[in-house]
Amino acid sequence: MYVWVLKNRMYETKLLKEESKIFTNDFCPLIEVINLKIGRTEKTVDEVLEFYDNNIMSNYFIDFFQFGKNEYVKYDYSSVTFSENIESYNYLDDLLLKVTTTKRGIPVISIKKAREWILNDSTISKIIIKLQEHNNKIAVRIEALLFVDFFPILNKTLRPEDYLFYDINEGNIIANVLDIDDIKATDFKYQMLVLHSPRKKMINNGEYEICGFTKLIDNNLSKNYKNYGFTGVADYAGLKNNLPSSGGSGFGAALGMFYVGSKNKFFTIMNPDTKRGGRGYDLVLPEFFQKEHLLNPDNNCLAFEFMKKTLLDRAKNGTFAQWNYITILRYLSEMKKIYKWYYHL
Repeated sequence: MYVWVLKNRMYETKLLKEESKIFTNDFCPLIEVINLKIGRTEKTVDEVLEFYDNNIMSNYFIDFFQFGKNEYVKYDYSSVTFSENIESYNYLDDLLLKVTTTKRGIPVISIKKAREWILNDSTISKIIIKLQEHNNKIAVRIEALLFVDFFPILNKTLRPEDYLFYDINEGNIIANVLDIDDIKATDFKYQMLVLHSPRKKMINNGEYEICGFTKLIDNNLSKNYKNYGFTGVADYAGLKNNLPSSGGSGFGAALGMFYVGSKNKFFTIMNPDTKRGGRGYDLVLPEFFQKEHLLNPDNNCLAFEFMKKTLLDRAKNGTFAQWNYITILRYLSEMKKIYKWYYHL
């Protein structure tokens, strides 16, 4: 099973709406709700969930996202107003239970240090049982550092239809060897997925290869997760696990990043002239089309299709946000081929 983790920014929401044919119940999104906007329009919790129900034709996971003070260094406050004010909501009644009224949504109970009040067996058990009474599938997401404390109660209460996400973030799976031993020794019946972020936040665009396969992203867990006892994997589809920024100074290296499934590596084309910022994509875009015979040999890549229609045919080179969209679209297109689930491109 593969799960794409996204924060509900504009272009990620656009992809959910326009490329819903990609998803199946075993190849689906986990949405970290950081604001209550659809596009630029402010909505209610109910309206946001209704939008997802109307646009995602598969199961989808909803994590009402809360983060700690030092978890993200720089971000645009106006883009995460919901997460910043999440404590004004009742986590169970105002948020998680509302997901149980949707057609395909699966509520995610997120166990992390930033949500201190939930960190006891009794509270976790009560929330799980209450949600199970209202939904035939629920999910729990737990930070790796908390796994040893709460795995016994999770293993006891989760049903075969439920899901458990073991979140190592940017960590190395080998460093969690004791947890892995526990997982392998447990005869669990539910789906257990490892959630990771192989692209590090601290690596800037200008550090990637100007043209070639990068060694800065280790994506091996996406293929060998079963070796560690997991039944599935979740990641950020080639993006960093970060929050929206305010846009910066307009400088920075223009970077294009294409996942190549057959090699399980990312091919990057980067313009090192940081003074040009997004304008530097005027060199990146044509270089990708020079490499299309290598990167799109079967002529069925959704990213190349988007680049032709949205950029090339309109004499545009793209923005940083659009190239993030392209990164995701390429990754999902390749992962779908790897998992060999048929879908019509």
